[in-house]
Amino acid sequence: MTATVRLARAITRLNARPFPARLTETNLRMVETLGAHATGPLRSVFTRARRLQPVLRTVFGRLSDETRAIVRTTTAVTQLRGSLAANALPETAEAIVNVRIAVGSSVAETLDHLRKAIRDDAVRVEAVDASEPSPVSPSDGPQWDRLAAAIAAVHPDAVVTPYIMLGASDSRHFTGICEAVYRFTPFELSADERAALHARDERIRVATWLRGIAVYEGLLRAS
Repeated sequence: MTATVRLARAITRLNARPFPARLTETNLRMVETLGAHATGPLRSVFTRARRLQPVLRTVFGRLSDETRAIVRTTTAVTQLRGSLAANALPETAEAIVNVRIAVGSSVAETLDHLRKAIRDDAVRVEAVDASEPSPVSPSDGPQWDRLAAAIAAVHPDAVVTPYIMLGASDSRHFTGICEAVYRFTPFELSADERAALHARDERIRVATWLRGIAVYEGLLRAS
């Protein structure tokens, strides 16, 4: 078996075995907060989130890529390397897997899952640049209240709720000196605009940009 075929099999196995879904306290508080403002069947389900966790885990895990990432560690193969020539078999093949580790998990748990999913001792799995999930910031208290007030002043109809950010930002470097580090953007982005982040045609509407600045201004003035 060539290195590329073995690597392809490892990737296929990894994709076929996703990480287990979990509802963290942040997930539950988000669902309960939104449930208080929902109507119809959603209100009945969301306000009973703690009792209906198995149902919610299933729904979030199947609804969309975004909701799946809220409840589990996610992986994406972003780079592949093999032979340096079109007519030469590679001695080794390599894949870079970008992993967003879910709250409540760890680097060690993630590596263990990857190795068990791949099931091949000839495939070496190692962390190239890893960091543990950031601690969860408080969703109550004076810092949270100031942020909520700044949002409400510009977006009075918005529901302010805890949420798990789906990417790794530089904010993780501040958690060593501050317990209230919020991964938040005050810009109203459509699905197309979110999909264009860090991609071709990345853009934001002028009115959205100005309202976002107003949120930051209110937050700074209240601090």
